[in-house]
This record gives sequence, structure tokens and C-alpha cells, in this order.
Amino acid sequence: MYQKIIAIVSFLLWVQLVSNGQDSIPKRSNHLFGIYTGYSHHIIRDDVASPLIYKGSQAPFAFTYRYMGSKSRQSANFYIDHLELSSSITDKSGFWQHYADNWNISLDYSYLRKAFTIGKINTDCFLGIKLLSLLNYRNFHYYKDYSIVFAEQINSLGINFLMEKKLGYKQDDYLRFNVNVPLVAYVILKDRYNGVVSESINKIDTKNDPILNIITHGDVVTLNKLIEYQTELTYTKFLSKNIGLEFQHRLHFYYFSHYKDLLHARYLNNQYLIGLIVKF
Repeated sequence: MYQKIIAIVSFLLWVQLVSNGQDSIPKRSNHLFGIYTGYSHHIIRDDVASPLIYKGSQAPFAFTYRYMGSKSRQSANFYIDHLELSSSITDKSGFWQHYADNWNISLDYSYLRKAFTIGKINTDCFLGIKLLSLLNYRNFHYYKDYSIVFAEQINSLGINFLMEKKLGYKQDDYLRFNVNVPLVAYVILKDRYNGVVSESINKIDTKNDPILNIITHGDVVTLNKLIEYQTELTYTKFLSKNIGLEFQHRLHFYYFSHYKDLLHARYLNNQYLIGLIVKF
């Protein structure tokens, strides 16, 4: 498996080096900063914790830095929200409660190079890689004074594809569609089917730092254990030379095997965001 991982990473790096050699056309670059909020709807089912589906909505916060060069695109994004997820039998006034307190945090960086242009529709296409680190932390409450914590912490490297269409009279506005598919991921607490019994946890030396032990006893997984994708559809409208508004739809889904092929976590986050953009 590790030979496949090395081959995938080497291929992606080779693509970037070849593309770098072709970047010879000077053009003004732009730096964009954005802050977003809006509506985020979560749907989670964790077979380890419960057979129930948990849902909830929240106003998230997201921060973005984007570099737009003549032949390349780079971006760094931070996203966070904290909400309560309810099940079909949630009743906080009774003894049996069945809800989850959920934190969702992600940080990513992507680098893309221009691959080709579709001249008829004035659209540039970019291909590159994305490094993504996400944490989905949830505290499942079953009845009064009793709850159990579950989480996924996944760090992945994936293929990133971007289509960007220029709009408007001055072509300052644009429409973007982005897809990211992780290929290789480092997963903390793999092979875990409850908070105690775990192939990874059983290897931990309790005499040393517990956090460091947990991090270093994660495992590398590929598409056979982790199915994940992200999509973004973005419309950017500049109100002046340096200030603009951005309307964005994000969809994030993953399906992860907790323990062998028996128990799974399914996660879907559907977001509608509006952001204030500053360009330099």
C-alpha cells in the first residue's frame, strides 16, 4: 500500500514541477481576503454511537486567503461551527434525550496550475493538490448525566480541480466551480469501535504524553477505507476596485470505516455562505 502512496504523491509533485516550467507569461497577480457566514446544515450517522440520524443547522464562520496569479491559484481556508444535533427522538425534557453537541473545524491549503482554457466560454481550468485537516468532534447525550465522545480527525492529500469563468464588462467578476477528492489520508484513532477497545489505543504507552501517543498511533488510509469529496460553487461580484461580495455553496461528504468494515461514520455538510472580499 505504501508503494501506491509514494507513487501517487510523486505523480502529483511531477505535475506541479512540469507546470511551473511553463509559467513564463508576466501578468498582474491579485491577493484576496474573505470572511463568510451564512447557513450550514449537518447530517451525521455514526454506527458506533447510535443507529439514529442526527441533524442540525448553524451559522458558521469561514476565513479565506486566495492568490490569483497568471498561471496558478492558491488558497487557504479556515472553517468552524458549533451546534446541537437532534435525532428523531430527541426530548431534552425527559430522561432519554438523544442529541449530540457537535464541533466541526477544518483547515486546508490548495495549490493549482492552469491546465487548459475553454475559449468558447471564456473559462480557465486548473489542476492541483489540496492538503486538508478536519476535526468532527461530537458528544452524544443519551440520557441525563450520561454522554460519550466520538470524533474523526482526518488529514488528507487530494486532487483538486477548478473551473473559473470571467464575467462582467471588465471581466473583474467570476464564477468558480471547485472539486476536491482526497486520495491519501492520515487518520487518528483508526480501528476504533468505542472509546476503550481499539487496536490503535491498545498500543499507547500510558506513561508518556497521551495526546502525542494518540497522534502518532494513527494510520494511513486510502480510498478503500475513506470516501470523501468537497465541492464549491462560487460567484464573486466586485462592488468597487477592491471590495466585493461572494456567494458560495459548499458541500462536504465523507464515509469512514471506524473498525474494519463493520462500523461507519457518515457525514454531510451543506452550506450556503455570503462573504465580504477585499482585493489587493
